[in-house]
Amino acid sequence: MFLVQSVLERGLPFEMKIPNDETMNEIREGKTEKVSFDELQKEAKKCLA
Repeated sequence: MFLVQSVLERGLPFEMKIPNDETMNEIREGKTEKVSFDELQKEAKKCLA
């Protein structure tokens, strides 16, 4: 699906943004939630079901 959308859009099928200062500080301080690839796959499958 990603590849098809990329071809149709002639680029990435989403907007890329630079995180704001608050988000960057949270990342540096380790306050962000870490998610495994397996968890992301499970969530994606739920959304597609």
